[in-house]
Amino acid sequence: MSDYEYREYTKNTDEVFEIVSKVNGYIFSLPYSIEKMRDKTRHCKKFLAQFFFDGDEPIAFKIGYDREDYFYSWIGGVSSIYRGQKLATKLMERQHQWVREQGFQKLRTHTDDRFPEMISLNLKFGFYIFEKRIKDDGIEQIIMEKEI
Repeated sequence: MSDYEYREYTKNTDEVFEIVSKVNGYIFSLPYSIEKMRDKTRHCKKFLAQFFFDGDEPIAFKIGYDREDYFYSWIGGVSSIYRGQKLATKLMERQHQWVREQGFQKLRTHTDDRFPEMISLNLKFGFYIFEKRIKDDGIEQIIMEKEI
């Protein structure tokens, strides 16, 4: 793996959301808007945004925040040309370390059944399937949880 720069932010600022918006657009066909990201994290007390950069370009990210009695690993991904370099694994390892340091007991994430790589990575990291449901768009969503 090349030497990519790792950056970590613990405040949900416009700067963070602008970086997310940029990398999000490379990864997802329907990326979250900055406004939706602000709304989702408006009331959180604990927030973690992680990025890998290749020069000035964000190439991978992971975002999470506190929710009720657990930490919610919300969105993340790796730009397609950078996949296969264990960037998602490195982000997940660091996120789990940070979550433990913050005193959380549980970590939860949601993924769709159309993302088998994410399901596999979560299972590898000790998540179990907590719940399944069908979203409004008809796609099966898998809610996974892990004791941290």
